[in-house]
Amino acid sequence: MNNCERLHMSATSIVLCAVALAAASSSAASKEPSPQADATVRPSFEAASIKLAAEGATEFRYGLEPGGRWEMLNMPIATLIRSAYPAQSRDLVGAPKWVLSEPYIITAKAEGIPPGDRVVLMLQSLLLERFKFSGHYESTVQPVFALRVASGGAKDLGLSEVDCEAVRSARSEGRPVVGQRPSNGAPLCGWSGNGDEVRFGGVSMSTLAGTLHPDGRVVIDKTGLAGNYEFTLRYTTELNPTDDDRPSVFTALREQLGLTLVPDRAPLRVLVVDHIERPTPN
Repeated sequence: MNNCERLHMSATSIVLCAVALAAASSSAASKEPSPQADATVRPSFEAASIKLAAEGATEFRYGLEPGGRWEMLNMPIATLIRSAYPAQSRDLVGAPKWVLSEPYIITAKAEGIPPGDRVVLMLQSLLLERFKFSGHYESTVQPVFALRVASGGAKDLGLSEVDCEAVRSARSEGRPVVGQRPSNGAPLCGWSGNGDEVRFGGVSMSTLAGTLHPDGRVVIDKTGLAGNYEFTLRYTTELNPTDDDRPSVFTALREQLGLTLVPDRAPLRVLVVDHIERPTPN
């Protein structure tokens, strides 16, 4: 689940951590290989409990807990699908309404503490075994925003000296992470926030782009800026409006970081749901 390093989140924070952003499909698509095309045996959880959650829940949780316990609390199956089969667009073409709206509680147990890439395969197995899921990827040209450097140049982007590739490898393999937490309180080589103030602790511009969802569009990094950066971005969103005078994300990027969002169009990888069934609760 990215490097948010948070398990207890508000609904708005969950939208931020999902990263994949909604965009309307606008053209005929060419098919890519199906997620089910690989015949290799995927790893599975040792056991999994799935049940409908009560409506009106205020606590949300998602991800791997200590001891190899994986949990999704009070969230729709769409969240599970997007994690198991990442795509550039948040759209789940062909998904029935219950996939997007009905909250579920899923608790699963893994052997040991699996690395992140193995957890993704285990989530795929869970979808196949308990939801009879099948789908495929398609590429469609959609409206997007391009993240670019503004005319005055980038500013207030602190270049991180931490080897973030080593940090991510350690996290993936379950090894201790060595390094000092950034001064703005962000996770080392990750990011965290609540929808109006997001702290980045050593991330690429493409990662910044992935956290943004202006007007429901995907943002693609075209800044040309290499490396990982530490910075804080303060803005307001429709999902999480603030009572103060915080600017829109468009204004905040330009004034605080010297970056700008430019309307564009680009081919995006979209997941198409071919088949899914409600699970038998247990």
